[in-house]
Formats: sequence, C-alpha cells, structure tokens
Amino acid sequence: MSQSLSKLYVHIIFHVKRNSCLIRQEDKKALFAYMGAIIKDNESMPVLINGVADHVHILCIMSKNI
Repeated sequence: MSQSLSKLYVHIIFHVKRNSCLIRQEDKKALFAYMGAIIKDNESMPVLINGVADHVHILCIMSKNI
C-alpha cells in the first residue's frame, strides 16, 4: 500500500488595517488561542503564534488535505 508523506511549514504574517487599531496586550493570549483553534479546525497544526501591537506571525504545519 502506498502512502504520501508531506510536511509543509507555512509562515503567515499579517498587519492590522490601520495603525489606530492596535492589538492590546491583554487581548493577545485569547486572540492567539482563537487563531490556533481555527488552524486546528482546518486539520493543520500551529507551531508558534506570536506578534506585537501592529502585526502577527504564525508558523504552522499545513494539512496535506488543504
């Protein structure tokens, strides 16, 4: 029986739309947990989610089904 093995790491960066609306320090933990849950719902695996007030970095392993 044949099998396909793959491991695709994806680095995603995105920025807030305007600098007037920044990510507050007290909201970061909940926001990153929410993003991780969305990634897991898409059968992918979040490795690291972090960021600063105006942008977020996500490193994840993308599912081969996407």
